[in-house]
Amino acid sequence: MELDIKATPKTEMARRPLSRTRQFLFHAYWNGPRRLLPEGAPVLYAGIPIRMTRKFGDLKIPPLAKRLRDIPEYEDALVTGLRRHALAGDRVVIVGGGWGVTAVIAALAIGESGSVVCFEGAEDNVEKVRWAASRSGVADRLNVMHAVVGASIQVYSEGVEGTLFEPEDLPECDLLQLDCEGAEIPILMRMKIRPRAVIVETHGFLGSSTNTVERLLVDLGYRIVTKTVAESSLETMCVDRDVFVVVGLKE
Repeated sequence: MELDIKATPKTEMARRPLSRTRQFLFHAYWNGPRRLLPEGAPVLYAGIPIRMTRKFGDLKIPPLAKRLRDIPEYEDALVTGLRRHALAGDRVVIVGGGWGVTAVIAALAIGESGSVVCFEGAEDNVEKVRWAASRSGVADRLNVMHAVVGASIQVYSEGVEGTLFEPEDLPECDLLQLDCEGAEIPILMRMKIRPRAVIVETHGFLGSSTNTVERLLVDLGYRIVTKTVAESSLETMCVDRDVFVVVGLKE
């Protein structure tokens, strides 16, 4: 398995660029001895194995060791919301798959009698979600669709972007999670479904402000039960960029 060192949007924001010396050392190691080393265990985000592994020599390269660290608090607001509100047997729809962590968390929470549909616009992320689902033993209840829902505002991908899926056509579900880099507001404005719970990661710096998301949820008949910074370890950055997780329950 090849290491994928591309960052998630939030972790990329928090990084400092490498100096030229460190860049040289990193690329010398990356293109040389690392290729001969055996694969290690996958990195864990929120306790979920993701499609990124460490090799023995990685720990000797500080920038790489930092990038390959486990992140227990990864997407902790979304993870908490899913664990609190996803029930056994639920139908869950997730828009924005990323590394597949929240999709797997949801699939574990709903059990064998439930189902998860995950829409992911980035071709490379589709494979990450499928890998995480297989590794965690939930591939049988997690369907990944290569599609952009509503609008392609900020799709992090080097591959083919997915086809456009209209918000009006989102399948009926008990819980909806939106983490789609600025497309949350168009989806909320146009969707026809009214799930029991809606969990939204806002992206004010991409035009999807927390205040607007809260107002839309209330207009749709939801009671806001929690509003939390998206990732506790990046609190200052999340506040500055208006990145929160809002949970609404149907009245």
